[in-house]
Amino acid sequence: MKSLIPYLLILVLPWSIASAQGYVAALGGGSVPDHVYEWIVEKSGWGKIIVLTYADGGTGLPDLFVDLGASESYQLAIDSRAKADMQSTYDEIISADAVYLRGGNQWIYVREWKGTKTEEAIRQVYNNGGVVSGTSAGAMVLSEFVFTAQHGTVYSPHALRNPTGGQLAIDDGFINVVGGTLIDTHFIERGRFGRLLPFLFKIYVQRGQNILGIGIDDQTAFCIGPDGIGTVKGTGAVAFYNITDESFIASSPQGYTIENIVVDQLVEDWQYDVTLRQVVSMPASAREVDTDRAWDMPGTTVWLSGQDDVVFNTDHLMPLVIDQHKPESMAIIYPQQYENTLTPLTDYLDAEQIAYSLIHTTSDDPAAITDADILLFACNNLEDFSNTISDTPVGEAVQHARDKEIPFVLFGRTGKLSSSYFVDNIDEDEWAAYRGKMDIQEGVSLFGDMHFQNAVFDDYDFYENRSASVLWGLMKNRSRLGMYLQTDDIIKINYKDGVLQRFSDTPYILVDAQHTEWVDSSRYRVSGGENPRQVVAMTDLRYHVSSIEEQYSIEAGAFGIVSNTQDLITDIPQEIYLRQNYPNPFNDQTVITFSLPREQEVSLRIYDILGTKITTLLDTRLSAGRHAIKFSAEKQQRSLASGTYFYRLSTGTGSITKKMLYVQ
Repeated sequence: MKSLIPYLLILVLPWSIASAQGYVAALGGGSVPDHVYEWIVEKSGWGKIIVLTYADGGTGLPDLFVDLGASESYQLAIDSRAKADMQSTYDEIISADAVYLRGGNQWIYVREWKGTKTEEAIRQVYNNGGVVSGTSAGAMVLSEFVFTAQHGTVYSPHALRNPTGGQLAIDDGFINVVGGTLIDTHFIERGRFGRLLPFLFKIYVQRGQNILGIGIDDQTAFCIGPDGIGTVKGTGAVAFYNITDESFIASSPQGYTIENIVVDQLVEDWQYDVTLRQVVSMPASAREVDTDRAWDMPGTTVWLSGQDDVVFNTDHLMPLVIDQHKPESMAIIYPQQYENTLTPLTDYLDAEQIAYSLIHTTSDDPAAITDADILLFACNNLEDFSNTISDTPVGEAVQHARDKEIPFVLFGRTGKLSSSYFVDNIDEDEWAAYRGKMDIQEGVSLFGDMHFQNAVFDDYDFYENRSASVLWGLMKNRSRLGMYLQTDDIIKINYKDGVLQRFSDTPYILVDAQHTEWVDSSRYRVSGGENPRQVVAMTDLRYHVSSIEEQYSIEAGAFGIVSNTQDLITDIPQEIYLRQNYPNPFNDQTVITFSLPREQEVSLRIYDILGTKITTLLDTRLSAGRHAIKFSAEKQQRSLASGTYFYRLSTGTGSITKKMLYVQ
């Protein structure tokens, strides 16, 4: 059997402060505010700026640079490999104090310029202390690794289904003025967070390199100085995707797992050190979050789907629900105007000989709700649904049903109602997030700490709304778990075990915000906007995605953990691996994960800083594979003080020790 690869963290940081010389401005596309261009002009010493492209373009940008103080600016079109490799081209480019690469097709840049004097000249401008900048495709080619689009662009759903496929064409060693990174642009408006994770995964498992992913929104720039510290500028955000020693990345014949990728998403005036991979400065607008607050966990079993369509849910979701719960009766709650769409569902229930009651949201007689074995929501206007059951007989009956632990089935966007509060106006106006028109509505608190988005990659026009909605909801309501479902995803939230289970071929994406300490949001009101652009800053997010049908523990923030000791994946690793406990620091429970290459005797013990043994978690024989065990500080025989502790995994071939931090 093919082993999981690789478990060991391979940290490669080829770009150090000592090697950096000049400045870099990576623009995410679109029209950025003028102060981004002013930064380029200033760092060039108000000198000569050449706008580089592979095709003819207008003079608007060179004129703007001159208007902002550049001594000279013009466009140079390098439209063939022959011209790119001419000495005269090299001589002209190195005469500049700054260069700017237009957007377009990054594959043309790579194909025509890589290995030529043009590439050499761009790097020389940087080495001379000048500015290398670019927008969209022109920014993507500035990092060490480049998604080249050699075989065409890649959308998030395709990348998530096949993260090592050939269409994810990645090259390295091109211009490379931001080493150890891969830059993606138009990040939020095109929902590209769903492809940046597979990009990092592919580079990690196929090349053994741990790189920093940088996702830059349109109308936004990341401006980096010679010390490796960059500042976010513009209307949107820049997101930094970092594989740390708490991350878990694995590939097997059964699929892949990407767990605990640490993401810092930042807005204007936040600063990030790409060498140290950490936030180094935040503006006064940043607000602190209480990370010690208790979870608002699920109160009953909840079924979610990524699809609104009643026919899809009748064909795919309902058979699963009926097979697992074997209900004799159902109550279907719906707005009256939605009744005509329910025929496929009622026909299905008739065929299955399951009794049902149709209850519209304004009903004065909702007794059937609390008498049913399953409760189902069906609607296409969440605001109407939410408003009509607030403080009504139907709303009260829904709360009683939750308290009785009656399972809920929520079609498509109705899954948002499971939260205490949800983000609305997602599907009505494609400019809602951009123009600050998303709003917050009250849900029914089936799982108060969740924010859910269905069909996240279903309609290109709504990518920004659906990408922004989850993080906006997490930030606004200080919630802890975000969930992005694709169209064919089906999820069961098992409230008794606190786990999520997937029933579909397409991976879903989870965002764990329980470690977020600081939040912020864009202060830009764009043209035509009612409020500032609804893009947020959040530190220390954890992203998870897995194509393997394994359960996800909500509280532990890990796949496969459903009991104190649990085999997680049956594939056999090549060597013993002890992972950093998660969460760390922790204030009660933490999870320790390890893997074994063969069946053997294993002990796992906890020690204090003086070497005194606190407890033995394991002392037994375990099978090969990945295992996990929970440690609870509060359940120990003697009270534990806050501080550093050690956990040691011992086998017949040696031991591995790691430290963890307990905070009361």
